[in-house]
Amino acid sequence: MPNGFGTIGGGVGRIFQKPSRPANIENHYVVGSGVGAKSRAVRKALKRRANNNAQGKPCCAQHKPIVNYCQLPPPKNNQTIQHINQSNIDLLSQNTPHSNVYYVITEPVYSNVPLVVDPTSTLCISSTGSLDLSGIHPSKIKLSASDIYNCGTIKLGNISAAGTASYAAGIGAFTPITLTNNGTITFGNISEGGGAGIGAFTPITLTNNGTITFGNISEGGFGVVTAESTLTLTNNGTITFGNISGSGGQDQSFGFLAGSLYVKQKGRICVKSLEPFGLLSNTPPLNTPSCN
Repeated sequence: MPNGFGTIGGGVGRIFQKPSRPANIENHYVVGSGVGAKSRAVRKALKRRANNNAQGKPCCAQHKPIVNYCQLPPPKNNQTIQHINQSNIDLLSQNTPHSNVYYVITEPVYSNVPLVVDPTSTLCISSTGSLDLSGIHPSKIKLSASDIYNCGTIKLGNISAAGTASYAAGIGAFTPITLTNNGTITFGNISEGGGAGIGAFTPITLTNNGTITFGNISEGGFGVVTAESTLTLTNNGTITFGNISGSGGQDQSFGFLAGSLYVKQKGRICVKSLEPFGLLSNTPPLNTPSCN
């Protein structure tokens, strides 16, 4: 018999059905729900691993990309996220680079032509990502960017200004660089006046096992140039040089030139040997732990 509550079933038991109400047929998932009697730590872990936040938005909407245990800095202003792989690496080799892009590399990629990142954009490399530019001619500026954050690997090969009237560098000027969480930059040999591994006039920070490794530096070459800014090594941040040598006059070679230098919390600067006219830096002698 019908009534205002739906249908009354016959027999001993009676079933009351409340009037139906409009419902949204879309599925909703609230982060951390349905975990049952779990500890607080487990609930936090499940929430952290979920695909969306408590507002139902994707994690990337929080502007804190966390890729392969490497917590990257948030995109700036109106930057859009663009993942780079081998099939679209040419996005970074165009004559007119895109503006306001947050590039993320999470896998091995390489390029045989110089790459340019617009000054309004950021280049991030995750712990499983790598960028190999060692195949680019040594006399080129291999990578130009205004902001680099690396906890993966960048390979730049040899740098030399020999036979050119221009400046050659692995990474071009005005590039703030942060290496962290085992992030590495590796070079081959740096040679001939005007050749520099990193020609930056903005801060360079190596922390949490961030490492820059050079081969030999000779004939007026430079390893790292932060002449108007700060070079900071902390928490096992390390720079390692091979032999540093020159030939006198304008062909003195330097490991690094820094406006100011901070080495603390097991930060290290290592050099295999200093040959004639080879100088480690323009700063006072360093009191850093042995690299042996």
